[in-house]
Amino acid sequence: MEIRWLAIYKNGDRIAQVGPDGKDISYDALPNRDQISDFALYDHSTKKAILTLHLEPGQRLIYRRRVAKSAGGKDEVCCLAGWRRTVAGECIQSIAYVFESTGRIEMAGAFNEKHPWFYSPVLRDFEV
Repeated sequence: MEIRWLAIYKNGDRIAQVGPDGKDISYDALPNRDQISDFALYDHSTKKAILTLHLEPGQRLIYRRRVAKSAGGKDEVCCLAGWRRTVAGECIQSIAYVFESTGRIEMAGAFNEKHPWFYSPVLRDFEV
């Protein structure tokens, strides 16, 4: 399985990870982030959805693709997708971790710096 993302905007526009010209579009380059209503992860080969985040106003999208290299073995890929927002001065978040090898999905709230997959990414300005 190869996981790719799709951003869906409130006005119905869609931006896929791979554009019509076959070139990758950077997650960092997504425009008008506050207008994204849904963010989906799907299996590229089957075109079937794996996970869809339905974003509410004030939630800031977070996405990363992590790869664990193994000597002589197959790399493990984990895509994390979720959101964070500040409520009454407290940052809350919900993150799904989707494993490419199996399609397994794990959910977590706060990042865990001691976990091999659930540690905090360096947040970009548009995610803070």
